[in-house]
Amino acid sequence: MPISVIKAIAATLTLWAASVSADTPLSLATLNMPPLEYQENGVVKGISTDIVNTVFARMGISTDTQLYPFARAIKMVEQQKVDAIFSIVSTPKRQIQLSFSDESLIDDVTSLFVRHDADIEFNGDLSSLTHYRFGALRAAHYGNRWQQALRSGAIEKVEMVSDQRQNILKLAHNRIDIIIGPRLSILHELNILGLQQQIKILPVPVEVVPTYLAFAKDRVPQAIRLQFTEQLRQLKQEELYQQIISSYIKTTPAH
Repeated sequence: MPISVIKAIAATLTLWAASVSADTPLSLATLNMPPLEYQENGVVKGISTDIVNTVFARMGISTDTQLYPFARAIKMVEQQKVDAIFSIVSTPKRQIQLSFSDESLIDDVTSLFVRHDADIEFNGDLSSLTHYRFGALRAAHYGNRWQQALRSGAIEKVEMVSDQRQNILKLAHNRIDIIIGPRLSILHELNILGLQQQIKILPVPVEVVPTYLAFAKDRVPQAIRLQFTEQLRQLKQEELYQQIISSYIKTTPAH
């Protein structure tokens, strides 16, 4: 990166950090998606939360993170009611109103979950599952393969919910046949609910999907996004990055 650009970023960052005081921290929206982000004893924590907090701390920027239903969180950042959102998938539609970091926070795996006694197999072709009832999270993006299956009509029966736990309970009670969603989050929730013996993950994944932090356009200087990207890239080269991940998934059931 040219020295002039680095100096410009540093100058903007200094001014921004000065304006973001303890009284007016950077406002961040996130969702309840453990172990990536969730609230415990009034504190928002999780893999992505700790990564984001570490990066902003290194930038000298204080933050205020609040949990919202996923669709509402997206709407809030698009309407510039908050400064940024995490962890979300980058799509052409979202890029119109949001400014994404150039480095992903964490790559998750979109997977399918079914009841243990279900005779359902997945070979990588979603159209082979066209007759089944799916459960999905409202406004979530599970990768291009899933989006294409929806657009083409290969998948038609989809029930949307605002919380992942709703899907798991609906699957356990035979109200839907398949859950699609992020592997880590659903495995974590199954562990909490004690449903590992009732619900299983299908071995073939749908897609590996990177997730990001995205800023509200015109609300946060682009120099802040660039600095966040650089600091995140540096963190991902350090042992601390893997330590953050391991600290949350050590009790996740093996599959």
